[in-house]
Amino acid sequence: MTTEALPVIDLRLVNGLGRANLAKKLADALQNFGFFYVEGIDGYDEDELLKYTRWFFDLPESARMGIARKHFNPNSEVRFRGYFPVDKNDSSHKEGYDLGSLEPLMESHEHEKHANIFYEETPWPEVEDPEELDRFKEFSRRFYNLMTSAGLTLLELAAEGCSAPSNLLVELFRPDPVSCLRYLHYPPREEGAPKTAYDPQDGALLLCGAHNDSGFLTMLSTFSYAGLQLKREDGSWMSVPVRPGSVVVNTGDMLARMSGGRWRATNHRVIDLGVDRYSVPFFLEPKYSADMAVRLPCADEQRGEPVWFGPWSLLKQAKIYYEFQGLPYPESMAA
Repeated sequence: MTTEALPVIDLRLVNGLGRANLAKKLADALQNFGFFYVEGIDGYDEDELLKYTRWFFDLPESARMGIARKHFNPNSEVRFRGYFPVDKNDSSHKEGYDLGSLEPLMESHEHEKHANIFYEETPWPEVEDPEELDRFKEFSRRFYNLMTSAGLTLLELAAEGCSAPSNLLVELFRPDPVSCLRYLHYPPREEGAPKTAYDPQDGALLLCGAHNDSGFLTMLSTFSYAGLQLKREDGSWMSVPVRPGSVVVNTGDMLARMSGGRWRATNHRVIDLGVDRYSVPFFLEPKYSADMAVRLPCADEQRGEPVWFGPWSLLKQAKIYYEFQGLPYPESMAA
């Protein structure tokens, strides 16, 4: 990483004569930063997104916990989608609501072991005003589809920037991707935070511990809240500048792997600035049965043994992230 200025990818240029230059700029951003901004997503409304994010977290705790995962609410039948509460003893101090695709599945996935977890229907909270909930559902469906379309466009550009066919990566998403739309609220830490709340490297008070994302791309709406930081090559931390109306995108481990490590999955964290913080990441992920052995031309390595996205992702999430504690996974699923 050679500069503090993150690249900006403007999707309004995608259909013009400058598409090839945009693809090259994106490939350079993936290689040199692993973080960049995206602008020009048609229909993206940050104010509307924040309104619905606040609406959900302003619901009574009983309504949120009513759709919590079984690990957090023994009376719940939800296993994978749905709500998770704050764990005050974890390095991540957040509550969230995970939604899968709200469109009908194109194929049956009953034959795929454990796929029913990924394709679990999104649970909805019980609220006093059904019309409010209907508006929230419709917005969530629209936003999920909006980010899916923008994300797949980015993957087309990324492939082109690596001298690959446009559809090399997006074909892994068809049909029935398991992407996740996550509404997040980070309340500030209270006094007397546990030792796990502090970064062992520099003592920073954390809302989200340092980590790499696991999938393809994370497309994050920050609503101009500060606190997101990425790790430089020298090990120091850089605050990601606030850019209103833009989406912050970072590379996941799987896309980095498919590039042979040429594209970087940058370590990042969120620090506590003493205010309530909201954000909405969209985790762009392929279909459950996608074979991650695909390699881009820039990888300079051959396709390896098959690695199925669903089992690989489930194993990593169940082992690493507190919000997925309690998920069943056999050791034989390790890839």
